[in-house]
Amino acid sequence: MHPVSLLQRIASKDPTKAIVCCVKKVLLYLIGTPSVGLYYSPDNERKFNETYGKLRKQGTGNTHWNSFSDASFATCHITMRSVSGSICYYRGFPIAWKTSRQTVRTNSTFESEYVAAADTLTLCESIDFRGFFGDAPDDTLWLDNQTAVTVAKTPSGQERPKSRHVALRYMKVSDAKDRIEFCPTYEQKADALTKSTVSRAIRDNIFVHNPCMVLEKQLRSKQFWNSQKAVTKGKAEKMMLTRASTTDSEGFLVNTHTEIPCCFTSVAQYFAPPERCDDCDSE
Repeated sequence: MHPVSLLQRIASKDPTKAIVCCVKKVLLYLIGTPSVGLYYSPDNERKFNETYGKLRKQGTGNTHWNSFSDASFATCHITMRSVSGSICYYRGFPIAWKTSRQTVRTNSTFESEYVAAADTLTLCESIDFRGFFGDAPDDTLWLDNQTAVTVAKTPSGQERPKSRHVALRYMKVSDAKDRIEFCPTYEQKADALTKSTVSRAIRDNIFVHNPCMVLEKQLRSKQFWNSQKAVTKGKAEKMMLTRASTTDSEGFLVNTHTEIPCCFTSVAQYFAPPERCDDCDSE
């Protein structure tokens, strides 16, 4: 969704090789995912309510309408404006969504989240068939920025932004403070609407709710830190070897090359107290 929004901004310009490659990538994604699309499923609605029912305050029930808002701070390198992503769900089914560049320039992530929340409320108000099925048009606005949620629920005073355009959106979100709830980033449905480089699991989570997003996040995080530990360990051993080969015992620089004998499996063992090796007869 976000790549399509980026491409439509340059649709009027002369096509270049880079633009053509980007269009081909979007078409390849559509061709390769024919089974991904919009459809309603009672099982999907049940998983949706179970996941977000646990995130609600105690004593509040599930609502049929749920809106998700997210922002990507200052991602436009030309105008330095943020990107807003909004999506509205009815019974776990996406009804309306929007991704666009914000019309005002924000100074922090907190302000960009507030502007995105105001854009989401405007999108929800534009849905004129709410309550058509006889149910109450109540809804919940989900944000993944804890500061924005806390400030929205704080009584308004002198802390509103100085910019009039941001202040208007600030007051709009503050008026809906009773409908705002916090959700973690890995449960934020609008995350894929503000970024171009997201995993396939995050993209597909927009259409079909995946209750295992927490496990996937933990798995990715574990793999990442294990790889970082291996890289850090390798760099540390390389630095130790370089230091040993370029300095003498008193710390003066020398132009010598130090080789580790075959009996030493690591740099740490090389600097350990000497022990005789029967294979290469070295200490």
